[in-house]
Amino acid sequence: MKLRLVKANDRNKDLICDMLDEWYASGETIVPYVIRRIDYHDYDFYSRNLEISEPKAQKRGLVPDSTWFALDEERNIIVGAVNIRHFLNERLILDGGHIGDGIRPSERRKGYATEMIRLALEKCKELGIYHILMVCDKDNTGSARSIQNNGGVLENEPVVDGEIEQRYWIDLEPEAGKWYESDGENEEAVSALPEHLRRMSLEEIPECVQVIRKSFQTVADEFGFTVENAPRFTAFATDEGRLYYQFHEEKRPMYVYLVGKKIVGYYSLALRDDGSAELGNLSVLPEYRHKGIGAKLMTDAMLRAKAFGKTVMKLSIVEENQMLRKWYEGFGFVHTGTQKFDFFPFTCGYLERELPKTKYYRVHTADVAWLTKQPRGIFTAVWKLIEAGVTTEEETAEYWRNRKYFEEALPLPPYYEQGNPDGAVTWFKDTEKGNEIWQQMTFYRDMGDKYDVQFYISECIDIPGEVVYEDEFQIAVKGQKEDVTVITRPLV
Repeated sequence: MKLRLVKANDRNKDLICDMLDEWYASGETIVPYVIRRIDYHDYDFYSRNLEISEPKAQKRGLVPDSTWFALDEERNIIVGAVNIRHFLNERLILDGGHIGDGIRPSERRKGYATEMIRLALEKCKELGIYHILMVCDKDNTGSARSIQNNGGVLENEPVVDGEIEQRYWIDLEPEAGKWYESDGENEEAVSALPEHLRRMSLEEIPECVQVIRKSFQTVADEFGFTVENAPRFTAFATDEGRLYYQFHEEKRPMYVYLVGKKIVGYYSLALRDDGSAELGNLSVLPEYRHKGIGAKLMTDAMLRAKAFGKTVMKLSIVEENQMLRKWYEGFGFVHTGTQKFDFFPFTCGYLERELPKTKYYRVHTADVAWLTKQPRGIFTAVWKLIEAGVTTEEETAEYWRNRKYFEEALPLPPYYEQGNPDGAVTWFKDTEKGNEIWQQMTFYRDMGDKYDVQFYISECIDIPGEVVYEDEFQIAVKGQKEDVTVITRPLV
């Protein structure tokens, strides 16, 4: 058995359809649900809509997710599928959990389920999910055994829709990651606990309450606010009930910043019908400040608001806190007014900024390219696999087909012909044209998965450096502006 998780694409179309043909013919219910949600006979539509993005999930009251199929490379057969939900809501925390999985009828009782869950747990780590809930029917002893084999601990057995369910929790430990830093001449590997910025899950509300209260307490201490003179101030009024109301009733997306397994930062977004997003309770624990976490939270908030289709971001502050006002103005916010309330011993100040129509992104590895002194781009990384001769003949042929497409479709910046003397790197635009490139990167991402090359996606809301070239697909920049924060996540 040599199992690998793969995404649905043209390269494995026949294998996935073969599994689904067998499953439907058996008359059994296909699980996880998402792989039967869409008619797979229109495979192009099926593969493009299998996963639910965060903006689509928000509109439909669902949870964003990721889906993989389990490929046994030794037998060249798809044996099952796994679906990971990126956070838990009220329904999933009772019945569903983080991971849904299923093995096709002919491949059961061969150890595939245990191995597939193990691989799914590795994906959870990459997503920054370390406390994982898995749920199965009590009479499904095979599923329970596969969960237990991966460290699942039974919490309880609730009755859901007349059936007894078993809820298992699996705790994972973050592993120190390796990153490469360069001083322009030497490259050094740096090891540190992984940091993640992701959607908050329902069971994390209590920890987030503490982060908010401790963060805003420093403001209360600085300006003399107390529970007696400012009982409605965030440091005193925030409790689990308030956050649960915002989560459940207001449907606010909430986000957390983790260092290892510890939540050290938080913010929420109130998505308004007028096209604006209101930033709520951006917080960083005092002992984790001055590390760039606040800037990452702020940049992430603008990127997410833009993805939700919002054009303006608004926020409010304690007007007397001029240092905080200047910090937000550094991100392009403009002061729009003040208001005094009888129940606050301070003045509320209001700021807002228009969100740019375009964001910028690049896909890369962790190691630094010699020429650019920047993380190596996805095209160069895959070329190195081809150059090293580790790919199969079919993969090499497909590489050249893909390369031909990019050479014909993507303008070549002229500085490449000059040997790239400025060490410039390209960032793609989040536009219709730029996103065509993203769709065509599927082969490159697949090669990374197969040959254990971890790719990352970096995003920013403003131009990240000095522009030396631009077209409708991309920009090329040299250097990096100190006042532009870049959000980098593992590409999962």
